[in-house]
Amino acid sequence: MPAPEAATRWNPAEGETPPRTWPCKICRASARLEFTRVPGPEQIIEAAVLPKGYERPYYRCPRCGLFFHPAFESLPEAHRDVYELPGMGDALDRQVNRARREVVMVDAFLRLHGLPRSAKILVFGCGSGLSYNYLLGSGFNAYATDLSIQFESAAEVFVDHGFRRELVPDMLRRFRRLEDMASGSVDIIAMTEVFEHLLDPVDMMGRLAGLLRPGGLAVGTTGWVDRVTGELRDWWYLKCLSHATFLSSEGFRRLCAATGCLGTLYPNTRTLRGDTGMHDTQCFFAMQRPL
Repeated sequence: MPAPEAATRWNPAEGETPPRTWPCKICRASARLEFTRVPGPEQIIEAAVLPKGYERPYYRCPRCGLFFHPAFESLPEAHRDVYELPGMGDALDRQVNRARREVVMVDAFLRLHGLPRSAKILVFGCGSGLSYNYLLGSGFNAYATDLSIQFESAAEVFVDHGFRRELVPDMLRRFRRLEDMASGSVDIIAMTEVFEHLLDPVDMMGRLAGLLRPGGLAVGTTGWVDRVTGELRDWWYLKCLSHATFLSSEGFRRLCAATGCLGTLYPNTRTLRGDTGMHDTQCFFAMQRPL
């Protein structure tokens, strides 16, 4: 007797309990419900999520190992005062660390693949624009995209962290809406701590792969569920409620196949992170559009 198909919807607002299975976001196998977690005061809020009392379900795919939760809902207007600045809910030192890591990573992959410093770089999910500002200030040919532009506000927030306000006009000039970008127009797409926010990773990474020139790279950092040695429900990477998709090695292999890319996962290594901080349960990834 064939296994029942995984559910694809449920309505927590109506008191429905999460389905026992859900289609894997990458390989479409029936992923099993591992546990639910109730948001707590220690958790970071930096995206629209369901309000207090919502039990977020987490699923694990038995075929490719992907770990995920299915979807976001809108945060009620009354809860929006938790934001100081959209997309900047983390501590300043961690934001600065990520931005500096992105610069080191981009420079390392340019050198590893013999690409010139003039290569066109797209900072995907640029958020506050701090790494984007650092890249331009270091002479890289950087562009950026995201759902909103926060550069003027970021100049105030990061005034003591090397943000060069005089670059804001150039940052705005080089900002692009994703849908306006031409296929095959980018050499490197940088996405530090972005992949975990994707609700449909195959669709989005496929779109990004289409922006790459032959031989171009999509590189980034994200959580690597295979490296978690303790209880998954206690993994610090789940504290950010906008983290929805947690990469596995086999999931990454299947993602690359689905998007027509070559791919490599790298552990936390000084070659790619330099002197910046990074946890052992995070990884670097590189997806390359074939020549």
